[in-house]
Amino acid sequence: MQTYYTEEIAEKSEISEAAEDMTFEEKRAEIMSYIRRMTLMDDAFMSMVLQDKECIELVLGIILERDDLEVMECTTQYTLANLGNRAARLDVMARDKNGKVYDIEVQNAASEKEIKRIRLYSALLDSHYLDKGDEPRNLPETYIIYIMGSDIYPDNLPIYHIDRTVRETGKTFEDELHIILVNSLIRDDTPLGKLMHDFHCIEPENMNYNTLNRHTCRYKEEMEETRMSELMEEYGAKRERRGEARVKQELIRNLLNETTFSSEKIAKLTKTSVEEVEKIDKIRKRSDNGRIETAP
Repeated sequence: MQTYYTEEIAEKSEISEAAEDMTFEEKRAEIMSYIRRMTLMDDAFMSMVLQDKECIELVLGIILERDDLEVMECTTQYTLANLGNRAARLDVMARDKNGKVYDIEVQNAASEKEIKRIRLYSALLDSHYLDKGDEPRNLPETYIIYIMGSDIYPDNLPIYHIDRTVRETGKTFEDELHIILVNSLIRDDTPLGKLMHDFHCIEPENMNYNTLNRHTCRYKEEMEETRMSELMEEYGAKRERRGEARVKQELIRNLLNETTFSSEKIAKLTKTSVEEVEKIDKIRKRSDNGRIETAP
C-alpha cells in the first residue's frame, strides 16, 4: 500500500499525530470509524480498489456496456504536469489492449465548474501521450469518465455521453475524445444502477458485485492493519510504565472488540502467540460487564 493513502486517511479522519491529549482508544475508535464509513465515492479509496485489473474492467465494462474490454495497465492517483507546469492528479488512469485510454474520476461535489476541469484533463492527457515530434494522429482514443455525487443537469439521467458534433450537420466530429458523466444518485435495478449502489455501499457484504466486495474488504482490512500498527507503536511507548503484559492484554482485547482480525493476525501484530490471543478471547467472551481481566 502506498504511503499517501494512510496519510490521507489520517487527514480526512482528523487524526492529528500531535494530538497528545487523545488516548490510544480514542484514536483507534476514530480511525476505525472513518475506515468503516469509506465507500468507493471516496476518491482515494476508490483508487485503491480500482488499481486491480478485474475491478477496473468490471467498472469500465458496465459504464461502456462492453464485455470484451481487457485492461493492460492501470495507474492510480497519477499526476500529469505537462502544460506550463499546470498539474492535475487523476484518480484512475487505464489503458486497454487496443491502446484506448481511460480516466475515471469521482467527484462528490459535482457542478458545472467541472466541465472546464474535464477540458483541462483532456489537454493534459493528450500532452502526456504525445511524444515530442510525434504526429497528432497518433493520439489515442480517450475516455474521461466522471462519477458524480450529484447531477449537474436537471434532466435526472443516469448517464450522459458527450461527443463533439458539427453544428450544421449534426455529424460526429471524429476526434476520438469521449466524455461520460455518470449520475451516482440513480441506483436502480440496471447494471449501472447496481454499480452506483455499490459505489455508495458502506458494508461490502451489501454490494451487488462480488469482485468489488472482495477487493473492498481486502483494502479496508489492509488500511485498518496499517493504521493499527502505527498506533500500537505509539500506544506501547506511552504506556510502557504500566507493565508490558497488562498493556498487551488490553491491546489484544481492544483488537478483538474493534476489528474482525483473526487470532493469527492479532498475534502477529502484537508479537505474541496465537494461544495467548485465544485465552484472552475466551475471557472476553465470558465477561458480563466488559471489565478487562488478566489472562492466567
